[in-house]
Amino acid sequence: MAHRPAAAPLPNGPTADRPTLEDPRNGAAARLHAATSLPREGDRLSRAIAKGIAAPGAVPSMRIVLVVVEQLRSITLSSDPRSTVPVSAATNYFMTTAAGTLYLECPEGLESTVWSAIDDPLQRLNRALAQGDLPLVVGTCKDLAEAVAKVVLAARGETTASNEKFPTLMASAQAVLDRQPGRGLAADEAIRLAAQSALKTISYLPELRNRVGTGHGRALAPEVAEEVVLVSVDMAMMWCRWALRRLRHVIYGRPESLITSLSGGGTFYRGDLTARLEAARLSELAVADQSALGIAVAHRALRDTFLIREEGVERCAQSSDRVAWPEGYRTGLIAGLLINSEGQIETTPWAVRQIGLLLAVIDDPVVTLINMAAISKQAWLSPRLGTETARMEVQAAMHAEDGRMSSAARSLWWDIGYCIVPPPF
Repeated sequence: MAHRPAAAPLPNGPTADRPTLEDPRNGAAARLHAATSLPREGDRLSRAIAKGIAAPGAVPSMRIVLVVVEQLRSITLSSDPRSTVPVSAATNYFMTTAAGTLYLECPEGLESTVWSAIDDPLQRLNRALAQGDLPLVVGTCKDLAEAVAKVVLAARGETTASNEKFPTLMASAQAVLDRQPGRGLAADEAIRLAAQSALKTISYLPELRNRVGTGHGRALAPEVAEEVVLVSVDMAMMWCRWALRRLRHVIYGRPESLITSLSGGGTFYRGDLTARLEAARLSELAVADQSALGIAVAHRALRDTFLIREEGVERCAQSSDRVAWPEGYRTGLIAGLLINSEGQIETTPWAVRQIGLLLAVIDDPVVTLINMAAISKQAWLSPRLGTETARMEVQAAMHAEDGRMSSAARSLWWDIGYCIVPPPF
């Protein structure tokens, strides 16, 4: 995970690294750096956006976008009275590092090779600002937003065409992030409206790039107003920060990431598995991914990890909610509570009780039991069932569960039981 450097105090007054706006050495680059480094405050920022472009039925225009940006730019938490450039600790968090460069936080769990797809346009944007290359600033703002959107979609396992239209790409990424559950993420309508408003404003980046940005040969070099540049930077950075904060929760819920944590002995505190299963959005996963997650949870639960038992197995077994706990996840739990990662039969009286509850809820328990019986007949017993006492305890638990089964299911149930304790019982 990338860590933002601790904010260092900025010097008072003009310096070689930080000229004031009146300094004769100061050109477009310094003015842009100063303006794009103004602080923001989250709640007021959201209200400013909502006031400008989130009214029901409102159609945003460049004039409204400019008004919103001016409202955002008016937010200043503290400043040095001897300098024309506001100085605030919030500056470092919301916009820049202590060195004054634009900054984005790499979400936890995002591979460094993937992060470079975002960091490359970000650093190009910083260089363009430092050099006063205004067309490049405008063009790179679009590139940065596009890179973040593509990383978001890739993290969710979705692919995009190389020539996907910018509005379609951004809308697809927004849909992935919009209702992403996660700790610390707001689910109220006002925040959703603010995020939708940010999406509307960023949709102007292609138009601005076409008019004055890089990416097109021109007969005449365009004159780029600094305000256009500032608006472009504000729009891109605002949306990218929102997206990257939520991307962490998308990564957090990826099936392969969660399976690795479960099978690799990752630490889980109370509520962690619940949060990660919610982030995974089980009902939206492919059945194979649901099943793989169920198997991984069951295997970890059989290692006497009590929180995993409670949050990943028992809550599912005791619930009839087919959306929160879809069929593929339930059948995965059944498989994992019976067959271990080595392909051996490994179960306990507790696991047998959970299997019985799960079979009572799934659509076709007979099909599931046919599959489990076929595997069991080819499997060895695990060392955990190496004693007669352990096997007899499992047999007693199986007797307690067969009363709720149909005759066909009961026959298959004992096909599995005979693999553990040969007849007669």
